[in-house]
Amino acid sequence: MANIWISTSGITCDVVATGNITLSGLQTIDSVSVTAGMVVLAAGQSSAPARGPYIVRAGAWDRIISLVTGQQFYIASGTTNATSLYELQTAQPITIGSTSLTFGKISGGAASAGSFTTVDATGTGTFASVTINNSGTAVPSATNLATASSGKGLGIICGNGNTVSVLNTAASGTSAATLDVFTLSLANNATFDYAPGLGGSMLVSVPGATSCPMAHIGFAANASPTLNGVTPAGGISLTLDNATTLNIYASGGNVRFQNKVGSTISVLVSATKFLFA
Repeated sequence: MANIWISTSGITCDVVATGNITLSGLQTIDSVSVTAGMVVLAAGQSSAPARGPYIVRAGAWDRIISLVTGQQFYIASGTTNATSLYELQTAQPITIGSTSLTFGKISGGAASAGSFTTVDATGTGTFASVTINNSGTAVPSATNLATASSGKGLGIICGNGNTVSVLNTAASGTSAATLDVFTLSLANNATFDYAPGLGGSMLVSVPGATSCPMAHIGFAANASPTLNGVTPAGGISLTLDNATTLNIYASGGNVRFQNKVGSTISVLVSATKFLFA
């Protein structure tokens, strides 16, 4: 095995190995059959000092030793990690062969999934039905990917098949708020109830054929809606294509949406609220 220096701030690799591999010979990595001369980023070696980019050989691989903190590695192929970008996250100084190296994925690749927990006002719970891929984009899924640290910090959760929520808990653990984004498909006279928490605000849109009525509505802990500083006794009504379409009012401690247009409508809601404070 030879050590090779490449004078570049970034290296394009043919494939990345995220688990332990043998650093010699021809083999298959992430569904790619590597051949002599290809570059492999061995990011998952159990021996951390052995991690890094290598040039494939029939025998022992040659190691690329021009490594600096923040150096990026573009992955060109692979079923899971094609088009992803890895970064060397170990701080200087780096001594090849003795310094433990960490390579983190910072973008791209296929979606990843797992089972995680987050914390709400009542304690710890597991939420299902959302995956966040490595670019930070929410992807519909039957599993859940959320982040939380002892109930403090940011978590992305999903309560059902069409709602994505971002939960933020103060470092002190004494307050928490969410941003809930969801869509509704309401048949005529159908209703949907939204729990108000300790109050907040929401942007409600009803896309139609010729118009898209929308309103920025405040709501109290008792679910009473407010528009332009006024709390109407009978709630708030939006109109779609010149017909009354959506009523929003307090009912049973919830913010209630009721379709009155006479046919099924779609509603887009983006709501923020305090869970506890």
